[in-house]
Amino acid sequence: MKAAVLTGDIIGSTKGARDALEATFRILSDACDELEPWHGAPLRLTRYRGDGWQCLLPRPSLALRSCLYLFARLRAQDGALPTRISVGLGDISFPGTADLSDANGPAFHNAGHGLDTMSRGRRLVIDPVDAPALAPAVFVLCDAIAQGWSQPQAEALLRSLLPKPATQSDIASSLGIRQQSVADRLDAAQFWAVSEAIQEFEATFTAPNT
Repeated sequence: MKAAVLTGDIIGSTKGARDALEATFRILSDACDELEPWHGAPLRLTRYRGDGWQCLLPRPSLALRSCLYLFARLRAQDGALPTRISVGLGDISFPGTADLSDANGPAFHNAGHGLDTMSRGRRLVIDPVDAPALAPAVFVLCDAIAQGWSQPQAEALLRSLLPKPATQSDIASSLGIRQQSVADRLDAAQFWAVSEAIQEFEATFTAPNT
């Protein structure tokens, strides 16, 4: 079984109150539930070492889109702490029992290696092992853009990042703002560039259900 594994940790958890960390994990759990229809299976979010976490993406082609959705979901919520994310692609030797704590395989090792070697200031990486050739560079650019998202921009991005994006009119109605305001937020978030990057990354996966 080939898949993508996300390994992450919450930023600032040692400085913030425990309530903020717990609230962040609740939001992260809800966001993973929202991603389940994208992947056709639960992501099995597993917490470890207090502020660390992992989840499993059955459709690796959606890894970049999923990561950016998680970033936007946390950024859109008052009081949520940000997270770092490392993506590992590859085989899953053992998917775990009750959760991912005893899961194993190259995808898990690759994700862990990416997080362990992540440069200071970075929040999103993909380990180059088994990844498309230009994927690490694409992730660098998306990381740089996503770190600049504001809360209003993140609110508009959430439904724009869906595999079948909502229209700007629908987003405006859900947020109670004008359609032009949605367009302005997406432009300021450089969604035009992010969308192209997502499409190029996903196009490298040609097999069904990848």
